[in-house]
Amino acid sequence: MFNLSLIFYGTLMYYVMNLEVYYSEITEFIERKYNKKIVITKAEEGGVKIETKLLEFLPSLSLIINVVDIKKDCIQLSYDGSIGVPLVINRVVKIFNEIIPAGVDVDTDNRTIMLYPYQIQQLQKALEYLSLSDVVFADDAIEVILSLA
Repeated sequence: MFNLSLIFYGTLMYYVMNLEVYYSEITEFIERKYNKKIVITKAEEGGVKIETKLLEFLPSLSLIINVVDIKKDCIQLSYDGSIGVPLVINRVVKIFNEIIPAGVDVDTDNRTIMLYPYQIQQLQKALEYLSLSDVVFADDAIEVILSLA
C-alpha cells in the first residue's frame, strides 16, 4: 500500500511516501513461488522475525533481522537466529555468492548485511526520483519511508 503525505517544516514543504509491504503478502509470495511456508512477525528487539520448519522432525529455524543504520547510500542490517541459522546462512552465501546481486554484501563473520541501493539495478530508476528515509518493522508490515528527491 502506498501513502503520499505532504509535510511542512516552516516555509519548506516536501512529499513523503510510505510503502508498506505486509508480512502476509511476503509469506504468500514465498509459498506460491517456492512452495515453502514461513511465518513473519515483529521481533521484540524492534526487528523482524522469520521462522520456518525445514523438516517435520527438526525444530523450527528462526532468523531475526534488525536495521542498524540507514544512510542515503547504505542500509546496514544485522541478523541473528536460532541454533544453526548462522551456519545455514554462511553456507547459502558461499553456494549462491555468484547470484547475490551487486549492491548486497553479506558479512557472515559479523552477521551483517550491507545494502547499497544505488548499486542495485532494480532500484536505480526509482532512486532517480526517491530517496530512502527510514525502514520500520511494524506489527504487520515492513514500512519503507521515502521522500521525493
